[in-house]
Amino acid sequence: MTKQINRSNRPHRPSRPSKTGGIGKSTQLIGSKGSNRPDKSARPIKLKEPTKATGPNRPNSQSNPSKTNKPGTSRKVNKSAKTKGPITASKSALWVNIDTVVFSVKEDKEDSFNLPNTSKAVVISEHGEIRNTYQNRVLMPGKYGTHTLAVRTKDSGKVLTISGSLYAYLHGQNVYTSSDMQAATYESLKCVRQKLKLKSTKAQRKKWLEGDIYLERVDLAINIRVGSEAEAISTLRQIRRQLGEQRGSTRTNGTTVYWAPKNGKEFSISFYAKGPQMRQQKRFVTLPERDKLLEECGTILRIELRLQARELRKLGLDKVSAWDDQTAEKVIRQYLREKIKLFSVTSGPVTEEELSKLPSRLRAVLALHKSGVELTDIYPKRTLQRHRSDFKKRGIDLLCPNQKKGAMIPLKTVISPKTSIKEAPEWMVKAELVPQYSY
Repeated sequence: MTKQINRSNRPHRPSRPSKTGGIGKSTQLIGSKGSNRPDKSARPIKLKEPTKATGPNRPNSQSNPSKTNKPGTSRKVNKSAKTKGPITASKSALWVNIDTVVFSVKEDKEDSFNLPNTSKAVVISEHGEIRNTYQNRVLMPGKYGTHTLAVRTKDSGKVLTISGSLYAYLHGQNVYTSSDMQAATYESLKCVRQKLKLKSTKAQRKKWLEGDIYLERVDLAINIRVGSEAEAISTLRQIRRQLGEQRGSTRTNGTTVYWAPKNGKEFSISFYAKGPQMRQQKRFVTLPERDKLLEECGTILRIELRLQARELRKLGLDKVSAWDDQTAEKVIRQYLREKIKLFSVTSGPVTEEELSKLPSRLRAVLALHKSGVELTDIYPKRTLQRHRSDFKKRGIDLLCPNQKKGAMIPLKTVISPKTSIKEAPEWMVKAELVPQYSY
């Protein structure tokens, strides 16, 4: 007799929690502690709500004027404090450098912004009506003439747009800047207004000082100290090989490696050796202490994150008022930790020690891989995908061919928070080449 089961009356059995742990020993470029925690890539970036006064992690120059800070880190703008001085950074914090930024300020009234001695483009309808006017770009050389800002107006003078490497414009170099978005945008806007003699009201200046500035692109960078320029180039060669196996467009230009998912419409990440890049640019010939700066950059590997307008809106960071003194560091940590996964690449012949650490079902896979056998000729597609997943959990990338013994660089130790540069050289501070704003 067949027993019939009434499934509607069966007690509910709770499902097991899914094991979504981290990817084993994968290289976390600049991650926080606890790399074996569950993958949080699906969660949005949690950023602090901006405050109008100085925040709890930001020293108040009024209440304690004796405290000084090292250059490079950010501080909330305080109108009442006008002095300049060094700026401090936490020992555990990354020094994040704001580089190129495109931002704009807006008004409701037409011709609120009018650039002098600049040609205009007029958009006319088929009936002869003026629909819109634009002013062409005005290029403004910065300190020492090394960098320029491009200034233009849009929407019949309602919008003023400024683009360029803001701190480089203000100080002549972009190797060591700051993570203070408010100081970067406001000081640049102030210089533009003064040089072009653009009038502004007290209410406008107050509004801009409080962060009513719109961001259309932001480049954030960190500097990694390596042993030599040759090591930086070898590291870039290995990064390029591994990024080529990931989703997203990967291309190279000289020593620079670009990784741009969705063709960079939302964000992109680039890696390059700072020394060769600086030597190729002739604009630094007028910079004081140029030879010292070139020597300093010779052992720097730079990582840059570019956030486009769409990505900034997605993150809720398309206005300066949304940025505080920790925003830049939080963003670049999360993108480098979750968007890029660089695993170990095998090298040399297989050893008994390596095989002993693997379950029996994976030993033949590793042996074949290290022998140079094309695994797609041996295993069915789904089986190979499962094997690759198993090896990724152990921090090994089977997509990259096995390399010669000693040819691989341990990316986990080369690119880590310990090797990131946290302060500028003293000579650059004394030469006033590093931002030292304290509002």
